[in-house]
Amino acid sequence: MKLNIDIDKAAETRGSCSGTIAHLYLIPPDESGGGDDEADIYVWSNVGSGVPEPAYHRRWLSLGPVNTEFVAASLVAVLRDQAETLCQMADCYSGSEWDGHNHVGRWRDQDLLQDLKYGLSLECATYCSASDWFTEVGSDLLAEIKNADDLDDWAEGIVETAAADCEVILDAEDVRDWADEQLLDVDPLDD
Repeated sequence: MKLNIDIDKAAETRGSCSGTIAHLYLIPPDESGGGDDEADIYVWSNVGSGVPEPAYHRRWLSLGPVNTEFVAASLVAVLRDQAETLCQMADCYSGSEWDGHNHVGRWRDQDLLQDLKYGLSLECATYCSASDWFTEVGSDLLAEIKNADDLDDWAEGIVETAAADCEVILDAEDVRDWADEQLLDVDPLDD
């Protein structure tokens, strides 16, 4: 079975407003429209509660939420690494049947399906503002900022460290602006 993870379907929700959720759904071959041997991954973003109609009627399988600040390329890479598991999950789909009101999906091997779903990891790189990042890191960088020969180089170093160590994507200009604010907040008499 082939798993389609389309970058267009994994549109980044960076800068989303409060209350936005991003949820992943596995669309089995019978429902994807891509052929008998092609499953799809769909990223659904919404403000507030709700689910897409096919998910509500169990024709799509919910994989769970992802951070609304996800980096699409990173999410796609994480999903591609788990393509075999996702295809096994899609194989558990038995089609849909009419219940008198709607077509409702049927899934076999519920225990296997839950075990596979439990083993999935949706951890991917995320975007973060500099102020949120430094608040979370909680370190006092004022001396480091004051001693930096070039704040642009210092900011680039922070961006590279955050990406490598924590899979957090920071904007170098935002980091530089944050550092400038820290320097402005310093009382000259404290030196």
